[in-house]
Amino acid sequence: MEDKFIDPTLMGVIIGSFLSLIGNVLTQHFSIKKEERQWERQRTSSREEREEREEREEREEREEREENNKETETEYLRELYHKCVLSLSVYMTNSQQNEKKENSNNIEEIREIHHWLSLLLLRHPHKKLSQLIDIFLHSPDEYDAENLRKYVLELVEHEDILDSPGRIKESLSSDRKNNANCRTINFKISDSYRREQMVLGIELPQSHYYPYKFESLKEGHRERLLKIYYQNMRRIPDNAQLSLPMHRTGAKLIQYDGKAWEADVNPSSSNVEEVLDLWCKAFDESLKIAEESLTKNT
Repeated sequence: MEDKFIDPTLMGVIIGSFLSLIGNVLTQHFSIKKEERQWERQRTSSREEREEREEREEREEREEREENNKETETEYLRELYHKCVLSLSVYMTNSQQNEKKENSNNIEEIREIHHWLSLLLLRHPHKKLSQLIDIFLHSPDEYDAENLRKYVLELVEHEDILDSPGRIKESLSSDRKNNANCRTINFKISDSYRREQMVLGIELPQSHYYPYKFESLKEGHRERLLKIYYQNMRRIPDNAQLSLPMHRTGAKLIQYDGKAWEADVNPSSSNVEEVLDLWCKAFDESLKIAEESLTKNT
């Protein structure tokens, strides 16, 4: 029987076709795997980009809210300080023009001052500010209003959030630089004495101050000033106000800055030493009365 063999050419075609098929299958498999890896990378990249974008947007929104809150707080503080200074300035101006006139407008001015200063006290619960407010409300006058106004302006200078308080801060900085080595004694001139001098053709201010050097004061002057200021400030302030001690009914202590001292002097014809001598005499007399009142109430 004659053996039958497959034609070599046909065998070559079959093997070639099979190998080609295997090659196509493998090529398609690796192509699919490559596309899957590319798609996975794209998906991962898209997710990371989306998360990064969302994180960036959230950060920007948070920064924007913080900036808006800061701007809102800054504007609020500027308005608060402005209202405090303005209300005190208006009161001082009206006091000069209507010294003997009492009306409802004056009461409204005091109420407005109290309103704005109370809000300021919530932000700065300083004992000094509270004392100045109490002194002013107990007996409102231009002298005490001026002391409050000065203190408010000092707070403006040290308010960090007010990065540009403008001319107020520049003015305070300039004053401090020009008077770096200078202190002042401030006092009020009595209305009765001012009236007497007006009759004589001499017009005096409601208050006055003298510059002085700390070491030039007499020991007696420093001793009495320290009775007023040492307990709270542990020093004599650069701008010292001359006041008199007094005892309020029911109080257990003498208030050494109880009321403003009103001098019967012409500042242009006196000097700081003469004024302090007069004040020391009035201080000792008021202290004696205060001590007697305290003794009676204990």
